[in-house]
Amino acid sequence: MVSAYGDMRNIREAMNNGAFDFATKPIDMDDLDRTIEKAVNQIHFVRESQREHKQLESLMTELTLANEIQQYFLPREFPPFPEDSDKLDLYASMEAAKDVGGDFYDFFRIDDDRIAVVIADVCGKGIPAAMMMGVSRMIIRTKGSQGVSAAECIAASNQMLAAYSVDDMFVTVFYAIYNTKTGLLNYCNAGHLPPHILRPNGTIDASLFSICTLNVDGLPAYDFVNNDGPDTKYTPVISRYLADHNFDFIGVQENFDFDKELGRCLTANYDHDSWAGGMSANNLFNDGVHPFVFHTDGCKAWWQSHLKTVRTDSVRWNNRYGYDDHCRDEAATKGFRRYEVTTTDGFQLVVYNMHMEASERWDEVGGTDSLDRDCRSKQWIQLKQHIMSKLDERPVIVIGDFNTYYCRDNMKSVFIDAINASGRATCGDAWIEKCKGGVYPELEKDTKIADDGDYLGWTIRGEMPDKILYINPTGGHSVELLSCEYDNCKQTRAYYKDGGDEPLGDHFPLFAKFRLKN
Repeated sequence: MVSAYGDMRNIREAMNNGAFDFATKPIDMDDLDRTIEKAVNQIHFVRESQREHKQLESLMTELTLANEIQQYFLPREFPPFPEDSDKLDLYASMEAAKDVGGDFYDFFRIDDDRIAVVIADVCGKGIPAAMMMGVSRMIIRTKGSQGVSAAECIAASNQMLAAYSVDDMFVTVFYAIYNTKTGLLNYCNAGHLPPHILRPNGTIDASLFSICTLNVDGLPAYDFVNNDGPDTKYTPVISRYLADHNFDFIGVQENFDFDKELGRCLTANYDHDSWAGGMSANNLFNDGVHPFVFHTDGCKAWWQSHLKTVRTDSVRWNNRYGYDDHCRDEAATKGFRRYEVTTTDGFQLVVYNMHMEASERWDEVGGTDSLDRDCRSKQWIQLKQHIMSKLDERPVIVIGDFNTYYCRDNMKSVFIDAINASGRATCGDAWIEKCKGGVYPELEKDTKIADDGDYLGWTIRGEMPDKILYINPTGGHSVELLSCEYDNCKQTRAYYKDGGDEPLGDHFPLFAKFRLKN
């Protein structure tokens, strides 16, 4: 617009009608050049904004389509397994922080009895995370559909993703396998937030702790000794069993010559302490009493990788009996190991794993094992003194192959009753409380007591030599016993060799679950 100087009425009317700028008479050519240049630049800016707006509209359309595609990948029909609706209720939904993202869930059937559930989160947001999500989902589903354990599925998936990941992208995964027949949930948590259990009464179990003790029968086969042991063939099967049950803490005994096979399925999801070695010539030493002693206690522990665990003590029994007879307990450095455990939410507890003096079957039947029983009694006293000397506000769980039976050993009086009478703590037996109604077997006067027979886990009167004890300090933190199970079930044959009535080892797994309470 060009107007006379001072003609503000026409200038305002023109500007209101859409004029971009104005010049006044007499015309200053330099000012007119700047005005025209400004107008041209503004026109370019408007045209560029219009072009970018069209691109943004196109991108938004593509993102909307990408979101629809991503949602299409996720299960959308509920219930997803109507044929099992009486056994589980499964529902999920996802709302991305942006149009697309890296969070995802999945569930699929592995076989008639098992259903896999996936909850995952790829680092970052947007298109890169969505692409990583698609790849991760495909890999996990493909591997999981092969029927491997949760730990094996995640370990294999991790190797494939690590080989092709870019820009330090990663994914955290909670992968679970639910058995609709047994009700067992086996899971592997790969860097994801710990799962919580919501109870029917509305309470949340955020701090549960499961523990297993098992004598893995790891003695090598020598002539007639341990020819029916698991050896290299069945020790990996024991490893698979332990990994599939996903215990928080596993304490084993007689882990002598097959440590590598035992850890085969555990290394993906567990940390562990040191192996003391096997029954080999290079592991012999002179202990000052006998010239040839195997420098191994046979004990070892595995714990979930998210648990901060430190082994603080490894102690040999002061009293031992039998070097070339009575189970040759003096020919190895049997004893106990002490661990301090801290959970992800900061709860602290102490775990003892141990292996005690044993008796030969013929000595038990003949009543000639009095020195073995006396030795075990002294070992119980040594253990009690060690526990009480270190007792603080943390609860203590004691597991192991005790080779002890209430009907023939005075363990209850010298250990459990002694701790309860101290006023400093209370002590209980998980199996007695959950499987025997809280009633302890009476200590029998007749010491000639035979075990129940072969392939029954060395039980006497149905009582196994393996035990799980728990000790709650007075006025301190505590553990609440929720369940205890001795897995010698022949119906499921979970711990039996193929095609027979023979178990994988000469002991059965004993495990318990606790709630951790501050």
